[in-house]
Amino acid sequence: MQLSAYHFPETDIATADLRNQLLFFDQLIHLKAHEGDTEDQDELCPAYTPAPLAEDLPRFKQLLAELKGNEAAFYQGQLSNMALEYLENRDPDTISHIINTLQGSATTTAPSAQRHQLWQARLLLKLAELLCREQRELQEDLTRANQRQGDLLKELKGEAEMQDLMPSLAEVTAPHFPIHLDKLIKAWGHLMLAGDRQPWCLHCFTNEAAEALFEVNEVMSGKRPSRLLRLPLPQADVDPHHYETKRQTWRQEVAECREQLAGELQAIAAQGPTSSSLTHLSRLAALWTSAHEQHNPWSGPTGAPVPAKGCATPHLEIYLLSQPITTLLARLCGRKHTATAAPQWSHGLLALPSRRTATCKG
Repeated sequence: MQLSAYHFPETDIATADLRNQLLFFDQLIHLKAHEGDTEDQDELCPAYTPAPLAEDLPRFKQLLAELKGNEAAFYQGQLSNMALEYLENRDPDTISHIINTLQGSATTTAPSAQRHQLWQARLLLKLAELLCREQRELQEDLTRANQRQGDLLKELKGEAEMQDLMPSLAEVTAPHFPIHLDKLIKAWGHLMLAGDRQPWCLHCFTNEAAEALFEVNEVMSGKRPSRLLRLPLPQADVDPHHYETKRQTWRQEVAECREQLAGELQAIAAQGPTSSSLTHLSRLAALWTSAHEQHNPWSGPTGAPVPAKGCATPHLEIYLLSQPITTLLARLCGRKHTATAAPQWSHGLLALPSRRTATCKG
């Protein structure tokens, strides 16, 4: 049984950042703002476009080309500041105004009112993706510079005067991109509500993203989501060069356990939890933990899992939401969601990576 989730809501994240979670999931689906965007796509993180542009795709790509040609305005924050207002601004000429600002003209035709909101969402998401990518590249440059500085200081060890001439880059980090997380969540919400799929499981990379869904879940049901599972994961970053081989070995070790976990989780999402299903999950979690302790391909010579330096053992936590994911997204977007087909899921699930110490049993 295929076990997959939609990665949400970051727009620019590499498969390498998801190595640990892909030891549990078959795939983590990468949401794309428009079709034809296959960058960073691979077998483990396939792309999905919730609301394709169809005949409007060439116009949207033209807009993106104009954005990429205006780095000066981009870095000064002018475009990102305008993007922050997109989801609240209902002026039908907003998109045309941005295009005209970039092109220095006033001849662009605005999208129809029906498409306007989705255009806003797509443009905001692409702005966030470009900003995040630039930030990541800057951080990589700073890291390399810091490493070169460290190597040079080692060669000059003991020469205090030379060290004083070398400014430290240890505390230098790239600036956080200015598009707020709640804006990304709302933008994806609008697109996913217009899509042809009913997602049953989301994967959030950060606590902040998960908390936005937890809060709306609490508003609608009066309670916080309950945690179904907390599973230890092998530390795949220890040996990234042999990841594919070791991933295959690990998945063979836990194949039966994963199959039963997938079936139980999908049954809970479809019909809700029962005492027997929760008991079965606890037994499966114990089997998974035992496999992690005894058959971890990334373990050291003694069999004990080897964590990365300074890091705790990674875990994957899975939470049960009281409403379907589309219902929660509609509430976040201030919309009333009308499903085009019979609801497939009565509950949503949210997967969240964690390195914190457990406060309760999974």
